[in-house]
Amino acid sequence: MKRSTALREKAFVTKLLILREFHCAPRSTLRPIAEALDVTVQAVSNYVRALAQEGHLELSGDRYVVTPSGVAFLQEGFRELRRGVDEALHDLNVIQVASAMATARVRAAAPGSPPAGRRPRSG
Repeated sequence: MKRSTALREKAFVTKLLILREFHCAPRSTLRPIAEALDVTVQAVSNYVRALAQEGHLELSGDRYVVTPSGVAFLQEGFRELRRGVDEALHDLNVIQVASAMATARVRAAAPGSPPAGRRPRSG
């Protein structure tokens, strides 16, 4: 299986974030989106133009609306980002689940006793 490159593709991630802003806040304009993403209004304008040309956004009156194609792009894009994050975590050997087996009988602690592996504080 081919490894995901989504985490390295800044333009791809920026398009997803801009499209998500329009999807989650349909009345939004370029300036608040630029401020939220810490990019220039001109950058957002360029990405919006590209997203419209790709069919992911359309102008409706004075607002941009996410198209069904845009929603599909968002869903697939975030799945791809998740895959990239999962691969990165796997590469880091992050333990997500660990199992343990007791070699002796396990008994419940007496009420008021310290948690296992901790010594009581001396006062």
